[in-house]
Amino acid sequence: MTILPDHYNFREYTDEQLEEFLIKLPFHMAHSAAESEHERRQKLTDRQLARDRHSQSTKLSEKTLFWAKVGGIAAASGTVVLLISDIGISKFLPSTSSGASPTSSPQMIPTVAPLISPSAKKPLSRTPRALPTSSPTSTPAS
Repeated sequence: MTILPDHYNFREYTDEQLEEFLIKLPFHMAHSAAESEHERRQKLTDRQLARDRHSQSTKLSEKTLFWAKVGGIAAASGTVVLLISDIGISKFLPSTSSGASPTSSPQMIPTVAPLISPSAKKPLSRTPRALPTSSPTSTPAS
């Protein structure tokens, strides 16, 4: 490669020519201008790389969001279908017995009388009641 004779117009230099100039002529009076052009190109390259990475990550996030929505819709629709099928089965199908005989599992019926709570008892009346008396006209029950 050759260095161009015009050392003041570094924008026309290729990247390789600019690097060669910076390496071969470090004490040239236009060296700082060449360094500035080199830094400008690096910044442009870095910006373009950042834009590319940003667009790639944006595309990836859009795909991820799309599949998250698909998964959410599938889960919601599956839940609705299960709820509808469960309601439909329990609402429209008659209940059936299991077919087991009643003697196969005997059950004990409690014979204890229910307890009456103290607050449910009637208060005792203070007036005496008349006891029924037997009258001579009544016939005894046989």
